[in-house]
Amino acid sequence: MKMNSMLPLHLFWFLLSAVLQLSFFSPIDLSSAPVHEEFIAHAGGEIRKFRYTNSLEALDNSYEKGFKIFELDFELTSDGAVVLLHDWDYSMEHFYHAPPKRYSLREFKSLKLQDGLTQLEWKDFAAWLKEHPDARVVVDVKGNPLVILKKIKDLSPELASRIIPQIYKFSQYRVARKMGFGNIILTLYASDYSDKQIIKFAKNNPLWAVTVSADRALKSDLAKRLRDIGIYTYAHLVDTQKQLQKLKELGVYGVYTAYLAPGA
Repeated sequence: MKMNSMLPLHLFWFLLSAVLQLSFFSPIDLSSAPVHEEFIAHAGGEIRKFRYTNSLEALDNSYEKGFKIFELDFELTSDGAVVLLHDWDYSMEHFYHAPPKRYSLREFKSLKLQDGLTQLEWKDFAAWLKEHPDARVVVDVKGNPLVILKKIKDLSPELASRIIPQIYKFSQYRVARKMGFGNIILTLYASDYSDKQIIKFAKNNPLWAVTVSADRALKSDLAKRLRDIGIYTYAHLVDTQKQLQKLKELGVYGVYTAYLAPGA
């Protein structure tokens, strides 16, 4: 096939893969896709030298620094509510100074977060998103993301276009798409897919991005191969300019970070 010389190869592959999916999913509105930012605030970003808090203050601090995309961790309480929390073990012990277990929503909200920070449930965060219309969220779930994604979609369908789900298995892609999420990240920290498998999947399934560990990105040409087919690659967790520049030389577009910042 001879392509118009004005159409970049990576854009051709992205558009072709999108067209091939139309018979299986609802159409993708390319105009509403979140803009790719170089920096994504990991777990809401750093606040008072703490990371992984997923707190209101971390969000506000990162937004003031210029972040527009926030990777946040979500968990379910024992009574099925969605809360912003990295996990029920380490986070409980180190940030809440409470016994590690899954608490009810009422119990969770009554806990004292480190240094007077403010923990959030979904409705709190949804209100924050509405107050910050240019903000987007990358949803990270340590367990099955589909349960929490469905709850989020049911609770706030008007925010769906601003939510970027992370999936961890190829099989989760179709379900997330059928829920109405068009901008999906395939993240690799919980899988052992080969570069070949990832490239094949990305060619056939429109992705907003692929996220890899910084270590994997530094040891392979996966990011460059994804870039050649129009897929953005992010690396995590990156907190130094030296590492950022090396990753960019290898084809990585952007990073999840707590200490770097836009324009810094």
